[in-house]
Amino acid sequence: MRKHFGTLVTVTLMLLFSGVARADIQDVLPELEAYAIQVMEEEKVPGMAYAIVEKDQIIYANGFGLREMGKPARVRPHTVFEIGSTSKAFTVALLAMLDDERKLSWEDKVQQHWRGFAMYDPWVAKELTIADLVSQRSGMPAYSLDLMSFIGFNGSQIARAVRYVEPVTSFRSTFGYVNNLFLVAGKVIESKTGLSWRDNLDVSIFGPLGMTGSTADPEIVATWKDVARGYMVTSDGSLWPIPDNWIYAGWVDTYGPAGGIRSNVLDMANWIRLQLGRGSFEGRRMISRNNVAYMHQPKVFAYGDIFGGLACYGSGWMYNVLSPHVLVWHNGSTMGMHSVVALVPDADVGLVVLTNSNGNQVPERIMTKFYELYFNTTTAKSFRGQVMGAGPGKVLIDRKKPPALLRAPLAHLPYDRYCGVYSHPAYGRMTVKVVHGALFAILGPNHIKASLIPYSGHTFQMALPDFPDGESLATFIVQPDKNAEGVVMEAFSDSNGGRYSRVND
Repeated sequence: MRKHFGTLVTVTLMLLFSGVARADIQDVLPELEAYAIQVMEEEKVPGMAYAIVEKDQIIYANGFGLREMGKPARVRPHTVFEIGSTSKAFTVALLAMLDDERKLSWEDKVQQHWRGFAMYDPWVAKELTIADLVSQRSGMPAYSLDLMSFIGFNGSQIARAVRYVEPVTSFRSTFGYVNNLFLVAGKVIESKTGLSWRDNLDVSIFGPLGMTGSTADPEIVATWKDVARGYMVTSDGSLWPIPDNWIYAGWVDTYGPAGGIRSNVLDMANWIRLQLGRGSFEGRRMISRNNVAYMHQPKVFAYGDIFGGLACYGSGWMYNVLSPHVLVWHNGSTMGMHSVVALVPDADVGLVVLTNSNGNQVPERIMTKFYELYFNTTTAKSFRGQVMGAGPGKVLIDRKKPPALLRAPLAHLPYDRYCGVYSHPAYGRMTVKVVHGALFAILGPNHIKASLIPYSGHTFQMALPDFPDGESLATFIVQPDKNAEGVVMEAFSDSNGGRYSRVND
C-alpha cells in the first residue's frame, strides 16, 4: 500500500507540544454544558445534542431544546439529525476499506474504476486519483454544481457534469471545497462492491458499529418518530421551518456520499470511538491503522488561521495544528441543520455536536470551548466562519441579495421577446414563458417554477418558489430587433459562466 504523506506531516509534528496537563473530564462537563446552553440561546438554535468520548468510553451525551418548535418535543440523545458534510468521512472510510482489501489504491487513477469520469481539462481527468476525489484540491470553484441537485438532477448526472466545470486554480495547488467529487467516489465504491453506497454504509459501518439510529435512506427516516425538524435562518434573523415534502428536500439524498447521513449523538459517538481506536472497535479491526492515519493527515493547505492555528484538508477531515495537540474535525450543514465532529487523536478524546438550524456556529463554539477547557489553554481563537458543505442553498444564501433599485426598473422588452427554450451544458434546459402576465423560468427535471421580476433593462431578479432569500439575477442577451439569444443566470455561474443559449425561436 503506497502513501504520500508529504512534508506537511513532518512540519506539523514538529510544531506539537506535549506534556501539557489535561483537565479531569468530570470537571470540564458542567462548565461546558453551561456554555453550550448559553451559546444555543444566543444563536437562537431550537434544539441541540452533543456527546463526548474519552478513552473509548462515551463520557457524556445529552440533548437540549426542541426538535420541533411549538411542540413538546424535547431533543434527546437518541434524536436523529441530518449530519451534513460530516458524512464525507464515512465515504472516505469505505474507500479506505477497499484499499485495505486491495480492491483499489489511493494512488489509482479514477478512470481505472469509473470509465465515465471526465473533467474540463482532459489531462486532469486522466491524472486525478482516488485520493484527489476526497481531498478538495481539484481546482474547481467551491460548491460547483451543487444547484443541479436542487432543481432535480440525480447523482449520476451531476457526476458526469463535472466535465463542464472550468477550473479556477491549478490542479492540487489550492483548497477548493466541492461536493460533486464525492458523488464520483460513491460511484467508485459501488463499482468495486456491487452494492449501493447506502448498502455499503449499512454493511460495513452502521452494522458493525451498532449505529441502529443511523441511515442514509429517506424512506427509513420517514418511519422514525424522534427526528429533529430543520430550520433555515432567513435574512431577517427569523427561523423558517423546513416543510414536510419540501420541493428541494431531495437534494440531501442526491448528494448522499457528500452529506446524506442522518444520525444521533450516541451513534456518532461510536463512530468517534472507531476513529480514536485507529480503525478498531470493541476488538474488531475495521480499518487499518495506516489508513485511519492517512484519512486524517493533511493533503492541501486550507486556512492560515482557524481556531488560532494552521488548517489543512485531509481526506474528508480538516487537520488543525493547535497546541498542545492536533485537532481533526469536520463540520457540515444541510438547509436546516448544522453539525461538527471533532477528534484529538493524541489525547484519545472527541466530541460530536448536532443542531437543527443552519447558519449557526454553535457546534464550532462548543468544540473550541471544549478544547480550551480540556487542555487548560486559551490559544484557540473563535471560529472564523468557514462553514463547509452547507448544501446547494449556500450558493444562493452566500450571495448578497440584489440591491434594491432606487427608482423604477428600467424599461424591458415585451415578455414574448424573452420567451423560449434555452440550454446549458450542465444545468440542462430552461423554458422561459409567460404565465398570467408574469415571466417565469422553468428549471431542471423537477420543473422548478422561478419567477423573473423586472430589475433593470434585460436583467431580471430570479426568485425560487418556497425558498426564503432564494434570489439571484438573470440577464438576457438581446440583439437589436431580435428575440433574446441567451441568458446568463448568476446562480449557475460555476459552469459555462452561467450562460444558457436559445435552442428554439
